[in-house]
Amino acid sequence: MMAAFRKMVGHFKKSNVSTHRLITVQKDMGISNPLKLVQDVPQRWNSGYFMLARSIELKKFLILVISELKIPIEISARMWELAEQVYQVLGVFYDATKAGEGDFSPISQNIPTIVNLKKAMKPDEQDSDPIRKMKKSLRSALKSRFKSIEKNEFLLVATLLDPRFKAHYFSDDKVTAKAKKLLAAECDEVEDNTSLSQMQPKRVFTEPPPAKRRCLWDYDDPEPEESPSSVLIEDYLRVPRSGRKANPLDYWKTHPSATLKKVVRKYLCVPASSAPSERVFSNAGLIVTHLRTRLSPEKVEMLLFLNRNIRFLEGLVIKWEDIV
Repeated sequence: MMAAFRKMVGHFKKSNVSTHRLITVQKDMGISNPLKLVQDVPQRWNSGYFMLARSIELKKFLILVISELKIPIEISARMWELAEQVYQVLGVFYDATKAGEGDFSPISQNIPTIVNLKKAMKPDEQDSDPIRKMKKSLRSALKSRFKSIEKNEFLLVATLLDPRFKAHYFSDDKVTAKAKKLLAAECDEVEDNTSLSQMQPKRVFTEPPPAKRRCLWDYDDPEPEESPSSVLIEDYLRVPRSGRKANPLDYWKTHPSATLKKVVRKYLCVPASSAPSERVFSNAGLIVTHLRTRLSPEKVEMLLFLNRNIRFLEGLVIKWEDIV
């Protein structure tokens, strides 16, 4: 199926007559901004998704042009139907890619993303046999590649601290208990550091206090007491989760716990993928060229900082006299 669509797109890319006719047909149908087909490349998996998406969008125009110009390309109705189903399957992975490559996408969304991908790749009753095989293969690959994702302690704590997810996407209660224990240890460490910084010199007693005799019920097994950190975590988890599109930082701005806020700063500042840093390197390659070889490292750093953060200054009026 993909080979047939590649052949069709390749023909339109090479034939000016076919491409011109495709654009003309769209304009005749009242489309002011006619579209062209998108060719996929082996190096980028999502290019195949874009190729199918554009082909499906231009389906009626393509059928008309192929029939009118008698182009030797045969794409049956069954093949178009299969292409739409494959497009739906690949669209989920495209959504996951877009969600993970953003500059403000925290690492806390990685476990929920994988869980939802596995759910999406579960075959449905209405799926055709090729789509069932495709979903089973992708689901098996997901399980193999991410079988140890819940063993990553950093990911567990980060997911738990995201008010959109909390413990909802953990596979079982053991994983939830482990995440709570790790978070409690982080909170205890924050509390200990705070106590040490605020510690006052202890009063020195010249005489030890008199010893007290233990009564009968002192030997009874005491009830286990929850640590303050555990109580704090349970109170946080008891609150309903935020919406998926909510900003987790907005939630923590108004949260009363200073301890949890300090832990959040450590975990939710980590991006979901390396895409943001890769974009910085790409920008650096555009700035430092063979025509600008005398830029100092300090100047390059300043230019990169402005390039990545100028968007936050939109609408802000800066007067020259305020600078000088």
